[in-house]
Amino acid sequence: MRTQKIVKDHTAPSPWDSQLTTYHYQSGQLQFEHRYKGGGNHDYAHLRIRYLYNSDGVCALRVIKDELAPVPYLLTKDLLGNVVQIKNAVSGAVEASYEYDAWGNHRIFNGSGLQIFDSREGIVACGHESNIGVLNPIRYRGYYYDTEIELYYLKSRYYDSETGRFVNADSPNYLNPTSPSGLNLYAYCGNDPINYSDYSGCFRVATHERRRSTSYSFEGLNLLSLLWIGWMVEREEVSGGNGFFYSYSKTNIDLGKWLPFELPSVGVGLNFWNAVRIEAGVKFLGVEAELQI
Repeated sequence: MRTQKIVKDHTAPSPWDSQLTTYHYQSGQLQFEHRYKGGGNHDYAHLRIRYLYNSDGVCALRVIKDELAPVPYLLTKDLLGNVVQIKNAVSGAVEASYEYDAWGNHRIFNGSGLQIFDSREGIVACGHESNIGVLNPIRYRGYYYDTEIELYYLKSRYYDSETGRFVNADSPNYLNPTSPSGLNLYAYCGNDPINYSDYSGCFRVATHERRRSTSYSFEGLNLLSLLWIGWMVEREEVSGGNGFFYSYSKTNIDLGKWLPFELPSVGVGLNFWNAVRIEAGVKFLGVEAELQI
């Protein structure tokens, strides 16, 4: 995964008029980015974006311009994982919205419904360069969009939504003569962007099977402590294509299920999504703490 990006403006009068972006990851997940613009002809010199996650990916942003106070934003996604709206988390006002076609070509609108960007044209409307809809790179399917080159960064490859193809070929190991698109190593999601997504640039994931969850629960009486004990096993399966599933399982043990006061709840599980990971957590008085190994 990339750790930095440099964008030079060759039309600017100053050779220092460029932007440097650095990326910071944790367990393969983008946590923070810092954009620095040189030249002094911009509405900000430093822009910092903190990414917050839930089970469906990035769900919120924390944006800091220069030395101003941080501004939190909430992302709204549709059923396919596309970011369709951004709200100010403090005021609740809609500050940007997006419209997409099946391949990821998109338009951005400001809070008043005015179109300020069309990915097919690649030009941001004058005066709207700092709109959160433009600054936010998380868009189609939750992918990271590089406005400067008009491509989606899928961790291992760049995807061009205008041609519906990857910019570079996949590994020859993925050649499959039995599939209609199996000989095209530039194909995106087997030429079926409605039913599939590709979060790594390596293999497609069935959109409607991306997450399938089942849970089992039991409540019984602990004769030793005379306390009700409840436990629940949650299993989440994530399709990796070709019928293979990554799995995520976690067991929560809730001591004192029916007591008028709360006792600690302990959870432990294995996570095989992106990397093998052991998770353990404790919940008490509404506060959760989780450890990932």
